[in-house]
Amino acid sequence: MAWAGFLLLQFGLVATVSQAKVEGPCSNCHTMHNSQDGAVMVQNGTAATLLMDDCVGCHSSVTAETIVSGTPIVFNSSVAPANPLAGGNFHWVARGGAENDIYGHNVWGVSGVDAHITASDGAPGGSNGSGCANSCHMSLALDPTLNGFGKNGCQGCHTEVAHHDDSKPWFRFLKGHMPDDAYVLGIEAPDWEQGGGSTPSHRNVYLGVESRVDNYSRGSGLRETHSISAFCAGCHADFHQEMGVASPWLRHPNDILLPITDEYGAYNPLDNYSNEAPVAYLNIAAPSRGEAVVTCLSCHRAHGSDQPDMLRWDYANMTAGTGCYTCHTTKM
Repeated sequence: MAWAGFLLLQFGLVATVSQAKVEGPCSNCHTMHNSQDGAVMVQNGTAATLLMDDCVGCHSSVTAETIVSGTPIVFNSSVAPANPLAGGNFHWVARGGAENDIYGHNVWGVSGVDAHITASDGAPGGSNGSGCANSCHMSLALDPTLNGFGKNGCQGCHTEVAHHDDSKPWFRFLKGHMPDDAYVLGIEAPDWEQGGGSTPSHRNVYLGVESRVDNYSRGSGLRETHSISAFCAGCHADFHQEMGVASPWLRHPNDILLPITDEYGAYNPLDNYSNEAPVAYLNIAAPSRGEAVVTCLSCHRAHGSDQPDMLRWDYANMTAGTGCYTCHTTKM
């Protein structure tokens, strides 16, 4: 498989349409009769559209490699990933037990329901549990056949997968369940940041918004902004409430511009990028330091990490220029 992504004129490259189409023989993904020498092809879940495997099966590996035959690997089941991709990896949360639930999103086909989630609370930082039973807002680890959308697990977030279609506008297939105009916009690195975003052409570029408000309009925030943080707020809305509108903040600010003065001015993600503190931009076609936006992904990895709370760094052992000190350069 291969997704080419967008390339930015900003960095002297040719801008292209997002490439989501899978490349290679049909038999890499499909089987005519769902069998080969009497063996069932689907390893996890239910066969659909003659697929040989489901999302988890196709994007897993028993090795430490995170790109295998052009396919991005997000679950290294046997050994820890050598170079996790931008979204992180489910390896650590899949170890099982309540003590490991804090290392990633619990997803159907990867791990059981998070032991810290109650039936009334739903997702952490979310109050979507009531009236939304058995949905991805409750847990991504619930059986997809139990909810009205028929989607959960990977497709609880990547709702509209289009491996045969380059025309869809949404980034990484991140889209709300409905309506069709609720989706995330962004620019994808051709290697999914396997190299840590070492060069501009190998970094994801997320769309951000400067809101400085306490919450998104429920049900319409993603439609209004198409931002990555608005997407996260679909399940974790309470983290965006009671944030405040200026310093001193009540919660760590999100969807605000990263200041270009004082301690923050020392971090320029365009010239001196840190994979421990990526940012979004108001204009993804022409990112500028003055329009860099703090988002959920500035601190967390979407799938999981080797750190509690899916953090990008070791919170207890930060050194100068790492973790929080990437942006808060004078706090060390």
